Amino acid sequence: MGCRGKKDPVASQTDTEVIDSGSTDNGTTLEPSSAPEPDSAPGVQPTSEPNADPDQEDTATEVDPEGLRDGWVLVWRDEFSGSEIDTNKWEFEVNGQGGGNNELQYYTDRSENSRIENDALVIEARSESYTGTDGTRNYTSARLRTINKGDWTYGRIEARIRLPYGQGIWPAFWMLPTDWVYGGWAASGEID
Repeated sequence: MGCRGKKDPVASQTDTEVIDSGSTDNGTTLEPSSAPEPDSAPGVQPTSEPNADPDQEDTATEVDPEGLRDGWVLVWRDEFSGSEIDTNKWEFEVNGQGGGNNELQYYTDRSENSRIENDALVIEARSESYTGTDGTRNYTSARLRTINKGDWTYGRIEARIRLPYGQGIWPAFWMLPTDWVYGGWAASGEID
């Protein structure tokens, strides 16, 4: 499986696909369930604006689902080709609680922080005062996740992501368990 993105100089862009070998631990599709947030860890104070390198060469190629290995089936894909983020696939996490890492932003569902542009998901961190139900923060961003929207036990996950660089920012593509069978974060695992 694979993903494709565009070369636009934005804070973050991504396309995502999931390819499954067709099997789960019991041969059926697993139902999603909610998971607790990770515990707190030290945060970093942003001191510069995040940037995507507009001169960076775009070398990734689009994956052709027809060219998959025998027995593999494409089970989930988002090319971000619509005009809005597909809420059947993505959930906005909206809060100002620090993301479990003492982060300084307020995660919003506003188009200023996350939107579709040129067939790519753009997640934009902004230096601005924002007040929500969890208080006031001096930065905003977005956090989108597939929790309760999609689960995969076996398979291959690929994403093509252009990440920004700059002091104090922490772009991430995380895979966390749905069922935290070995305890809270990070005992049940995390793949970054």
